[in-house]
Amino acid sequence: MKLAVISLNTETKNLSQYYNSQAEGLAKALAGMGHELTVYHPVPDLEKEQECLIKGGIQIVYIRCRHIGKHALIDCSLLDADKVCYITASDNYLFLGKFYRWCRQNKILCLPYIGVIHSNNSSAMKRKIVDIFCNNVKYYKGIPTIVKTPALEQNLRKEGAKQIFCVPVGLDEERLRQDYKEYSIDTLKKQWNYRDTDKVILFVGRMTAEKQPEKMIELFSQMAKKDSTYRLLMIGQGELSERVKNKITTYGLNDRAVIYEKVPNDRMWELYRMADCYINLNTHEIFGMAILEAMYYENAVIALRAPGPELIIENGVSGYICDSENALVQRALTADKDAVGAAAHHHVTECFLWERSAEKIAEIILGIVGKV
Repeated sequence: MKLAVISLNTETKNLSQYYNSQAEGLAKALAGMGHELTVYHPVPDLEKEQECLIKGGIQIVYIRCRHIGKHALIDCSLLDADKVCYITASDNYLFLGKFYRWCRQNKILCLPYIGVIHSNNSSAMKRKIVDIFCNNVKYYKGIPTIVKTPALEQNLRKEGAKQIFCVPVGLDEERLRQDYKEYSIDTLKKQWNYRDTDKVILFVGRMTAEKQPEKMIELFSQMAKKDSTYRLLMIGQGELSERVKNKITTYGLNDRAVIYEKVPNDRMWELYRMADCYINLNTHEIFGMAILEAMYYENAVIALRAPGPELIIENGVSGYICDSENALVQRALTADKDAVGAAAHHHVTECFLWERSAEKIAEIILGIVGKV
C-alpha cells in the first residue's frame, strides 16, 4: 500500500538529532513490511517550499508551513494525493478539519493516531480556550481512529465514538544502542563527571508545567538530605528553565544538580544506562518515549500514575508506579535497577517495538479500505 504519516503540529528540521521520531519509526516498520511510505514534517522556518530525502527505506518530506503556535497550517497542494491512507498525528490540532476534508475529496483514508483530545495546559483559562477552539472529538466520533492508550480509548467511547482501535507506540530498535551491556556503568559515570559512588537520578522532559521540573527539584532536595551521594541530572529546555535553575540555587543544590538543555540523540543511551533511576512526574503522560528508552537500557523507571506509565510499566516487575509524591521519593531512595532492569528490557522488546504496532495498524487499514 502507498501510505503516508503526517503530524499536524510544527516541528524542527533537526528534530531527529535529539529525539527518536515516532512518525519515522512507524513508517520504517511499515516499509519493512513491504509498504511504500512517506513521512511529512511541517517546518515553519524551512528555507525551501519542501525538501525530500530517503532515509531508512522511507521518503522524508519537510514542508514549509504557516502556523499558529504549535498548530501547523499546511498547504495541502504540497502533499501527494496518490496515497491509500494518511496516518495522522492530529490530537487536538486546529488543522484536522481541513486536512480531513482534503483526504475525503481525494478518496484517501484519513486515519488519526492520537494520544490526547484535551489540553493539558497548567492554566485553567488556557485549557478552556484550547478545548473550545481545538476540539477534534467530533471527528474522532465519526471516523476510524487509533489511540495510544486504553485510557483514551475509554474516554472516546464514553463520548460516543465507535471505530476506536488501541495501538501503543514503540521504539525503533535499529536507532538504539543494542550493545549497551558491553559498556561499564562506572566508566560512563566518569565520562559524565560522576563518581562511582554517586547515585544519579535522571529526569528527561521539556521544562514546562505538565512535566513538573520545579517539583522535581523539591523532591530531589528531600532525597539529597537523606543521602549526600544523590545527584540530579536533568535534560530539557522550555519556558520554566530559568525558574528551575533559580530553584536549584535556592535549595542549595548547585553542586548536586545539573541541567543539559540538549543532549545528542546518539548519546542519550549513556544517560539511561548509567543513571540509578529515571523519574517521571507528568500525571498526564500520554505515553512516554523516554520511559520506553530508559526501560530498554535496563533502568529503574519510577513514575507518578498516568495513562502512559500504567500501560507501559508492570508495577513492581519492570518499573514502579506511585500514587503520591511521598511514595515516589521513598521508592527512589530504595530503587534497585538490578531488580527490575532485565524485566524492563524484556517487556519493551516483547511489547513496544514499532514492528508490532505497525502490524496492527496495517491490519486496521486493510480492514477499512480492503487490499490495494
